[in-house]
Amino acid sequence: MTIREIEVLRKLALNKINGLKIPFFLSTLAIPIAVGFLLYKFGDIEFALPLAIVIFGMSAMKYIMIDFIDADQPMTIKREIMPFLPLLILMYFADDITKFIPNFGYVLLAIFTILAMIMSFLLLVKFAKIDEIKKYKDLFKNRYLKDYLAKFGYEYQEKGSLDQIILKHSKLFNPSEISNINDKICGKIDKVEFVFCDLIIKKELKDALYFGVFFYAEFNKNIKSKTFIKSKDSKIKTAENLKKIIMDDTKFNRTFEVYSTDAINAMYILSPALMKRILSLKWHLNFPISISFVGSKIYIFIDTGKDNFEPNIDISAIKSDRIIKTELSHFLSIVKTLNLNTRIWKV
Repeated sequence: MTIREIEVLRKLALNKINGLKIPFFLSTLAIPIAVGFLLYKFGDIEFALPLAIVIFGMSAMKYIMIDFIDADQPMTIKREIMPFLPLLILMYFADDITKFIPNFGYVLLAIFTILAMIMSFLLLVKFAKIDEIKKYKDLFKNRYLKDYLAKFGYEYQEKGSLDQIILKHSKLFNPSEISNINDKICGKIDKVEFVFCDLIIKKELKDALYFGVFFYAEFNKNIKSKTFIKSKDSKIKTAENLKKIIMDDTKFNRTFEVYSTDAINAMYILSPALMKRILSLKWHLNFPISISFVGSKIYIFIDTGKDNFEPNIDISAIKSDRIIKTELSHFLSIVKTLNLNTRIWKV
């Protein structure tokens, strides 16, 4: 499947969503009808106002929580609720306000009835869009991106998995905190086997700690210690119980911290040339980086703060293709940037 065929399907999906907006809007008219019926039936807002508030509140919370369930973006509840905070306060004090200003209750009724209609409409559109986004991403990744990467000899899995031993061996994070692994890509560059994938790491549902890319490959020096490197903007704290090593490179020390069980072996691993390459990688990616050297491998976590390699249904497939291929080239370049294909040091 070509990228232009994907673009045609994307436009068809958006047209389908737009075609549903009128039926969705008409369905929200049931809210003012129900509110009006209660107002007519009981002659006051005692039952009508709570109904409007409940419908608005439930629609708003569902609208907020749906992103947490899908976990497509790093989020916090605090950030998502902030736009609704004034309305939540108004909902909480609605009864007290109507006691002091009786006629104001009808103003609140009108406000929350309209808001309930708007939120219900937005929620219905969001549900429809989520369904089309999933279909679109499946087509883009499994019918286009997979074949594109296969041309270069790389294997792609949208719903990938990693051996728990590998994750544990990296010592960069606790495997039990990893809630999702996707977009796994593996292959060889200059005879160096590598694997990288997207990770979502959480401690609690409400707090997404890291969204980023995990990379590992063979390292061609004799590693006798556990050595960790983290850029100073990294949130990874696993290695900080080890001895901190000050390297001879002042520029490197300004950007990175080094921890190891063996200072001599750490300095053997981190040659002046490798430190320059790690600095170059940090400059090239421009994200917090954590690196560990354990056993015969190098493990890298790049904290991108987002779900990578995701096509956006709201922009053209051609533009998404360009963005994703640029992201892929950054992570595929790690082997050459760090010169992992040099085997002179292997003993």
